[in-house]
Amino acid sequence: MRKSAKIISGILAAVLCLMFVISIIDTQETRKDTNFDQDRMLSHIKKLSENGPRSIVDKEANEKALQYLISQVESWGVVNGDTTDKPAYQVQEYVADDEEGRYQNFYLKNLIVHIPANAAETTGEAIMFMSHFDSVPMGQGAFDDGIATATMLEAIRYYLGKMASGYTITNDLVFCFVNGEEYGLYGSHAFMEEFKGFDNVVERIGFATNLESRGTSGTLIMFETADNNYKTMKLFSEINKNIFTCSIATMVYDMMPNGTDFSNFKEVYQGLNMANIGGGEDYHTQNDAPENLESVCLSQQAQIVDTIIEKLGSYNLNQLDDTEK
Repeated sequence: MRKSAKIISGILAAVLCLMFVISIIDTQETRKDTNFDQDRMLSHIKKLSENGPRSIVDKEANEKALQYLISQVESWGVVNGDTTDKPAYQVQEYVADDEEGRYQNFYLKNLIVHIPANAAETTGEAIMFMSHFDSVPMGQGAFDDGIATATMLEAIRYYLGKMASGYTITNDLVFCFVNGEEYGLYGSHAFMEEFKGFDNVVERIGFATNLESRGTSGTLIMFETADNNYKTMKLFSEINKNIFTCSIATMVYDMMPNGTDFSNFKEVYQGLNMANIGGGEDYHTQNDAPENLESVCLSQQAQIVDTIIEKLGSYNLNQLDDTEK
């Protein structure tokens, strides 16, 4: 009986995967219009990749990547400190405690950037974006997750400038550049469990977006959300009608053995998990390098982050609560 159940489950998984693949075959990989500077984004990716793989076992390259991120946000006027009255950043230090005993513990760092709302009346709530800046030891991580890291950097630069010119938002913006994702989702776990900065911003987040990559090409796909997501999906359809998604995507992903940083907060926040999935043969290989970047993917990540901030910067995030009272 148990053997039959496994066979049936295997067949069902294969059918679902086939349906999902068929559903995205004709999806156009089109360049999107965006306010973000894609040349800057590409420059960030090249700088992050110039020292080779930045995995947590490549300590020097990993630290240099972190210092590059810090140097960029500081150049835009973001200060180092636990303050909510001006744009600020904190470096969160933590121990990656490997409970499975595969290796010795690592001492790692996250970078958390907080941009406070600047409207006359603010909500106290926050919108979060997350990407990981570490890579696997086999590749430079230009896509996984350099493209998302570069997008978040450009979002910080662009919106700091826009807010300085009079643009207002009622919700805070939080950008989490986490470390250790490739070895066990350590950075996002540490952020959720240990970070108390910026007036305990972890408790104030009302919507979260995780940005990932599963290859070196392909269109951006929204493949996972939190539970009770009817209102989130309705909002998503309003934010960007061009980003592909499919109800089968989450079912297929749940059958896979891997996870993303979204796994550490999807039971806490409403939000979205997105990635491009083309060029899977290059995933986690030496081919994940800047020379293989496709500008179409840059524009798609840039557009979705920009439109999310535009839509949710002054949105009543309590409206997304779809749980039973």
